[in-house]
Amino acid sequence: MEGLLCAAQAASSISTVVLSTVLTLHAAITQCARAQPQSLSLQGGSSIVVHMAGVHKEVLQWPLLLELSCLLPSLHLHIVMVSPSLPDNLHRHASWASPDSEGSLRVTLCQGWYHDVASELRKKFGQAQLVFCPNAGLAAYSSWRPTLEHLLQPPWPPCFFTDYCEEAALRAADACRAVLGTSGSSSSTREVRVALNPWRSPLRTITGSMALPSCSNGFLISVL
Repeated sequence: MEGLLCAAQAASSISTVVLSTVLTLHAAITQCARAQPQSLSLQGGSSIVVHMAGVHKEVLQWPLLLELSCLLPSLHLHIVMVSPSLPDNLHRHASWASPDSEGSLRVTLCQGWYHDVASELRKKFGQAQLVFCPNAGLAAYSSWRPTLEHLLQPPWPPCFFTDYCEEAALRAADACRAVLGTSGSSSSTREVRVALNPWRSPLRTITGSMALPSCSNGFLISVL
């Protein structure tokens, strides 16, 4: 029995490692639906457009996103992945998955900086109901500033970011609040929260420059 339990735990850990980003995105969608049901509905047959910005390794793992069609089988999901490092041969690549007659899932890959292509994406695919940026490093990379300024201006979609450790997540939240405070709109209309992500990778991420406990998608920053 103990051997079976250990095997089950190991299998669960491996699944979480592989599907951490997918499960975190699913959690963000469901959280957004609870917080803003008027803009994002999980009722059968509803259509949801999700933009994933600043993705890197996730681009090559895009087939994993098709698992969302099992988690949300009655929805019509369109996920647009945007990355400046997207290989040329994957630019505008699209894939469809239709688990049943009720729902569908489409993944589109787009090359470029999000703030440069967001207007084109909106015209082509419609307004995003949610923007998700895994392992973003908002405070670590100044290249995020133009994207944040674009995202946190009206009409703003709900935004979710993840980061590797609590310190980075808190700094990322401060970066969001700083942009909100200088955007010309009242920062009180948007709430920035930081929470430990239950779907974080169970494997520790080791870097030479930081000794803090960290893991992929460790903390979730929401701007609603």
